Amino acid sequence: MIIEKFKNRSYPLLVQESTDSFKIFVPKLNIFIEEKSAIEAFHSLNQEKENYYKRLERFDSLHLIPEINEQSSFLNNSKIFNIVFEKMVSFSLTLIFTLLVISVLVHELNKSSMKMKEAFVPVEAKRQEDRLLNFKEKLKAAAPYIQEIKKVLNE
Repeated sequence: MIIEKFKNRSYPLLVQESTDSFKIFVPKLNIFIEEKSAIEAFHSLNQEKENYYKRLERFDSLHLIPEINEQSSFLNNSKIFNIVFEKMVSFSLTLIFTLLVISVLVHELNKSSMKMKEAFVPVEAKRQEDRLLNFKEKLKAAAPYIQEIKKVLNE
């Protein structure tokens, strides 16, 4: 019988002895026994364990029998650990990307604010003349392209 495989499993017990009774509780199986002597209590415990296994076998649910060394630790459950790990990686990548975008925006805002400051600061005559000459050179270089664009627009 399949139940024989589980009969000898030893689960952690909570035992309490008083003057007139002996109590045993098996938390993993949720079995509570109260008898007048230790021998009767352990005999009843074995009987209850067998009944527990038979009930599970009747419903084809032997896979629900807890393992002896089964840990209820949060991180020992691999499915939960994988989910938590995936969420942490996703959060970290999102955070890094967000910080990168914010730093680029701050840099661009600083550049544009410098240009704004330069636009409103009075410029020396020499520097203004240099700017004007630079603009005229760029305009001369672009003149052939501007002429071609005018021809295309007029046609």
